[in-house]
Amino acid sequence: MTRLLCRTAGCAQRYLCHDALNALYENTHLVDSILETEYHPKFLEYLQYLQDEDLTTCGAMTDAKGPTNSTIQTFTLGFAKKIKKVLQSKE
Repeated sequence: MTRLLCRTAGCAQRYLCHDALNALYENTHLVDSILETEYHPKFLEYLQYLQDEDLTTCGAMTDAKGPTNSTIQTFTLGFAKKIKKVLQSKE
């Protein structure tokens, strides 16, 4: 299905989707290992669903400078502080 989509939408669509899935795979595993959450198994279930149903995904490329919204920056800073706290507690 993805290859058929690429004939009309171009390969950028295909590669963006694969990049997004790869990033989710790696980062859900990382977050689970640090924060002891259960995101990675949920992602694997979702990935299996995509494959079983022969579905395609879509992604979007945004401005490389990233968002300047203070809410996003606050979230990122808060997440970094939480990871630092968890890592310090494991020492």
